[in-house]
Amino acid sequence: MEKGMLTRRQALATGAVAATILPRLGHAAEGEAPAKLKGRIHQSASKWCYSGVPFDELCAFGKKIGLEAIDLLGPGEFKTVKEHGLACSMTSCNRIEKGFNRTENHEELIKNLRPAIEATAAAGFPNVICFSGNCQGMAKDEGLKNCAEGLKKIVGFAEEKKVILCMEYLNSKGHKDYMCDDSKWAFDLVKAVGSPNFKILYDIYHVAEMEAKIVEEGGKKVAKHTIGQLIKDNIEAIGHFHTGGFPGRHEIDDTQLLDHPALMKVIAESGYKGYVAHEFVPRNKNKLESLAQAVKLCDV
Repeated sequence: MEKGMLTRRQALATGAVAATILPRLGHAAEGEAPAKLKGRIHQSASKWCYSGVPFDELCAFGKKIGLEAIDLLGPGEFKTVKEHGLACSMTSCNRIEKGFNRTENHEELIKNLRPAIEATAAAGFPNVICFSGNCQGMAKDEGLKNCAEGLKKIVGFAEEKKVILCMEYLNSKGHKDYMCDDSKWAFDLVKAVGSPNFKILYDIYHVAEMEAKIVEEGGKKVAKHTIGQLIKDNIEAIGHFHTGGFPGRHEIDDTQLLDHPALMKVIAESGYKGYVAHEFVPRNKNKLESLAQAVKLCDV
């Protein structure tokens, strides 16, 4: 992450307000007709990235540009998102650092997950987030075993409620010491849990941070990675996607090194029917302009 960049954790904790940009954002929302998209990619946007934008305005603008959902909401926000004809693509629950890799956490995590799953199911929404937790010296094979053990205690309830538990892949550079930080570990955990209602939240930016290399080719920097192939090979284990520019987690345009439209084509051609949620932190002061651009880029 770049120095000074607002993180998801900080945005959720502070609710920072960027009031100076709101008039321009509102004008953009009012002046554009609803977008007609191809619909091969079901797009969403993470609320925390737009912390200076009133939630009603974000929902209204999102609907106009073709979003189908808003990401990472609590049950208390479901009513508002439904009023705008949108869904919640991922329900928030529990903390990043305290996860299923430690057996002493299982009881508390499950206690919190049950009402989140119930509320998500009652609203007709698909997904609830969960986390591996940090390593803190624990070997990854032990953490995988512990995660599988804990998740098996709650995944049956998720099956009953027709909700998918999604463990987020996060890079362990920005989220120091986080355990679920490589594709093999993540997909091995899906196999170990063995339920169609447990999958991975595959965050493209975080995957690139851990698994891509930046090299010089023809006098310019390019990202070397196998993210497209990993998606193709493991699409049944993926329940949700996040976008974000690499490096830096900003706009997903040509200021960064990942070809998001190409990755969206891979996702669309895989037959994936879930959501792709934009989780980048806009550099543009007009944050919603960047979101609209991302939606167009990913409409493949």
